[in-house]
Amino acid sequence: MKRRDDLGEPSVTVVNAPRKCAVPARGAARVGRPALVPAPRCQQEVAIDTQQPLGEPTGAASAGSQDPSLAAWITEQQPEDAPLLAARQRAAEVGVASVDAPTGAALRMLAATVGARSVVELGTGAGVSTLWLLRGMRPDGVLTSVDSDGEHQRLAKLSLTEAGTASGRVRLISGRALEVLPRLSEGAYDLVFCDASRSETTDYLAAALPLLRPGGMVVFAGALAGGRVASPSARDADTVAARELCRAVREDPRLVPALLPVGTGLLAAVLQPA
Repeated sequence: MKRRDDLGEPSVTVVNAPRKCAVPARGAARVGRPALVPAPRCQQEVAIDTQQPLGEPTGAASAGSQDPSLAAWITEQQPEDAPLLAARQRAAEVGVASVDAPTGAALRMLAATVGARSVVELGTGAGVSTLWLLRGMRPDGVLTSVDSDGEHQRLAKLSLTEAGTASGRVRLISGRALEVLPRLSEGAYDLVFCDASRSETTDYLAAALPLLRPGGMVVFAGALAGGRVASPSARDADTVAARELCRAVREDPRLVPALLPVGTGLLAAVLQPA
């Protein structure tokens, strides 16, 4: 049974929430979910964690391709307008990494695919992915964006205003994601996009799934962990977290996952109807 959010009506103002442990904004954010490409060698890698290196996304599907001219061509096919470029510039000025244009276009497409009216975003940054998601959502949709850094959300608000975002379409919540998510309505969201602390990705997964309606989607950015997910010698915290997230998704019978080799990788999973 759905329940009303405890966070009030949507708005473009910042809603304060408890802040014990900051959720790093995009640059410091660390999320990852590797190795769900259905190719045989990738399946073998998943089974033992580190067999065949996936590296950065390759081929025509990726802006991280080893062919710079192809990567540039792919990016040119998905140009960003002035508001998006301005948001990207704001992010660069404060050292916050933003999803690239091909990744943004993929997010827009995923939001459109599920007919998103209600979206949650973890990691607001300066509003680059926020704008991309909004452009894939239905015109009456509302996006809830959570970030612990008030300055980053201030920049995002500027980006939203510059883009002409209608009042009430976005609510910016300042707080730690794992403290905010339990206050949102269960079964009420079409998509949850996670671009926050990589070390907490499995916790985000557990907290996000109850929020999704049947057929809803959870998406994680940075799924290739810098290309280290399949390297036997890579045991840093981010890579280990990426493998753990991969395993959690793979072993959850409710999910239909796919790794999209775009940008630094997007891991998407659809929640199947019961």
